[in-house]
Amino acid sequence: MWAIQQLDYKRWGIRNGCISNGRIKRIKFIDDRSAMINMYGKKKAIMRLESRCPGIKKHGFLHVTDGKRLCIKNSRFQVLGGGFNCKMASIDPYVGLEEPPELQEFD
Repeated sequence: MWAIQQLDYKRWGIRNGCISNGRIKRIKFIDDRSAMINMYGKKKAIMRLESRCPGIKKHGFLHVTDGKRLCIKNSRFQVLGGGFNCKMASIDPYVGLEEPPELQEFD
């Protein structure tokens, strides 16, 4: 039987809903509400916005913050050329799931 273990957010550099900007390699929006954060050290996190942010994936964004961290409480994203301002709702570790070797098919 397989079980999902509780993730230690600190191992991803997520503390109190924040990630240091120095740990972030790239932020890529998947759709108008969620983004994948690629970090140094091969870690990833998934970020969600409070609401849909039209055009953020297509047109790009400017990260607006009052510090040196990406934080749920004080970071927002502005869509380039669109004027939309969108607030973060959450940051969570991202773990890709793999099938155990005994369940993988071999040709």
